[in-house]
Amino acid sequence: MNKYFWAILVISWIIQPVSGQRNYETTGGIFFDMFFTSRGMGGGLNYSFGEDRKHYLISLDFHSTRDLHESPVNPAYGRELGRKYVYGKLNYFYVLTPSFGISYNLIPKNGMNYANLRGMIKAGPAIGLLNPYYLEVYKPNQGPGTDNRVIEAYDPSAHSYNRIFGRARLFSSGFDLNTRVGLSIKTMALLDFAPNPRFIHGLSLGLNTDLFFHAVPIMAELDKLQNQRIFVVGSLGFIIGNRW
Repeated sequence: MNKYFWAILVISWIIQPVSGQRNYETTGGIFFDMFFTSRGMGGGLNYSFGEDRKHYLISLDFHSTRDLHESPVNPAYGRELGRKYVYGKLNYFYVLTPSFGISYNLIPKNGMNYANLRGMIKAGPAIGLLNPYYLEVYKPNQGPGTDNRVIEAYDPSAHSYNRIFGRARLFSSGFDLNTRVGLSIKTMALLDFAPNPRFIHGLSLGLNTDLFFHAVPIMAELDKLQNQRIFVVGSLGFIIGNRW
């Protein structure tokens, strides 16, 4: 079934009618895409320029990445005194990717096609940002009249399950960013069904690979768990923008 689909797709692109359908005038556009993956979510700003059939892209993407072993647990003191958290999580991880790419107009809009299908590939450096995962933990011997509940970055050598109240509230702790550097490659299919040719809105289906030179410490390496340096995820999202 798949081979027939791809054969029809390639043939329909090759035999596009020449008269009134192919436009090689220089065009451009800017669009935003927001996408969701099994490891997180993100968004990107894309500027495109070139001929109608082939565009070049300059992009800036930002997305979050979770470890597949992350699983929220209830605190030992109960939900009344604490919040759910991910036991063993060391850091939040975000990836910033400036990139350059190219896209091809696979199936243009015409009298029979009401949607435009474009294929895209882009690549660039991946700048990984690590921020500690903060918890509310029990700290004994804080002195009379003081609260034994303090906020600290998770430390597997100091914070056992029975000492954790739960995840700290957002912005209750500072930022202490560390970086990882690598490469990113993303391929996408963009389905644009905007009725007005001056606008872009539709769906995106992608495959993203982030490759870092060193393992990324998202989780504590407990129970034979090992952190990864390669992250491959599929994505599904939507696009919106305009062209000129």
